[in-house]
Amino acid sequence: MDFVKEMKEKSKKMQKRLVLAEGTEYRTVKAARIILDEKLAASVTLVGKIDAVKAVAEKEGVSLQGITIVDPATSEKKDLYAKTYYELRKHKGMTQEQAAIDMGAQLRWGAMMVHLGDADAMVAGAESTTADVLRAGLAII
Repeated sequence: MDFVKEMKEKSKKMQKRLVLAEGTEYRTVKAARIILDEKLAASVTLVGKIDAVKAVAEKEGVSLQGITIVDPATSEKKDLYAKTYYELRKHKGMTQEQAAIDMGAQLRWGAMMVHLGDADAMVAGAESTTADVLRAGLAII
């Protein structure tokens, strides 16, 4: 069995909750659809402004049925996430105000979803550098 097929089979068995932090990137939106259609995860969440995610999906001809979209700016969890981020980073001089601003970033939001158990894994890197992805993960997870 080749590596990709083996990983897909493992993913189908594990059924994890996946967050794709770059939800307005067209390849990410397409990947979300494939992941659900192939039953590679129990759920997929795209992070980004809802209208922007929907516009990308429409342009690419991708159905968002079954895919959750979360906008950090309007989510009911934004205060909880900001407070948690502040608590994690206050020893480094983080203020509550800065924590609220920082949690608007898609990478940090996705990492916080994993930290708080709202997702099992985050995938990013289509738009962001490896350093930015790692920085978000190391600061939160």
